[in-house]
Amino acid sequence: MKYEPHDLAEFFTYQRCEGSQTEKDFIKRYIDSKPGMRRDKFGNRFIKVGKTETAFTSHTDTVHRLSCKRQKVYMQEGWAFVNSGHPLGADDGTGVWLMLNMIYAHVPGLYIFHRQEETGGQGSNYIVNKAKNLVSGIKRMIALDRKGYGDVITHQGWSQTCSDEFAKELAKQLGGKYKPSDEGVFCDSAHYTELIPECTNLSVGYFNAHSEDEIQDLSFARQLFYKLKRVKWETLPTVRKPGVKKYKGYFDYSNYKPYKPSKYREWGYGDYSGFRLW
Repeated sequence: MKYEPHDLAEFFTYQRCEGSQTEKDFIKRYIDSKPGMRRDKFGNRFIKVGKTETAFTSHTDTVHRLSCKRQKVYMQEGWAFVNSGHPLGADDGTGVWLMLNMIYAHVPGLYIFHRQEETGGQGSNYIVNKAKNLVSGIKRMIALDRKGYGDVITHQGWSQTCSDEFAKELAKQLGGKYKPSDEGVFCDSAHYTELIPECTNLSVGYFNAHSEDEIQDLSFARQLFYKLKRVKWETLPTVRKPGVKKYKGYFDYSNYKPYKPSKYREWGYGDYSGFRLW
């Protein structure tokens, strides 16, 4: 592990409003300093490690809306927090921290550090519409951008973004409290569902995102890194078909054919097929 939990707390000292100097300083120090890191025209950073069909994503911006600056971060009993009246920035500093450690550990994957996720996923939208060749051949995309301890997200909004089979196997390999959840809202991986079969989002141990009460379980983040190293990513099942829409709570109409009755024989009544009201 290159970056220890206390380094993660250091990540949080950067209030990273989109396009702010502190976001630029953060990217320059931690991401651009990695040999082989590349950037696209939008400003997304990416690097590929080994031969792989797996992508990992996080985002560099936070929801600090005011003039961004550095902030003091406190650590107590394994938790990181601030008393500044602003968010901590674990969403998604923790995802960035995990990905940098995975790169350092040579875990095979395409690693994408998106820009402007908090303003509608603009960085991921750029790749999907302007640079889709970047994710050619990718079968699974894992965003590290979710609250809590145990979610393997299957749905973002109302739309299914990864199969139940994929989510169950990934949860099994991660262990702990991880299990499939259909309660996702939005993260960058949701934009790739037309291109990539299995797109999910994993809990990384923060709570109360986007608020002054945001906190991060540092011990959990460390444990999760070692779990991510052990997952057999390339053997995970690929079931979902890109572009096929399935929605939470609704009947699957993908194979729907209109019903054309020839006779109305129901509830014990007679044949009304020739019945005319007038």
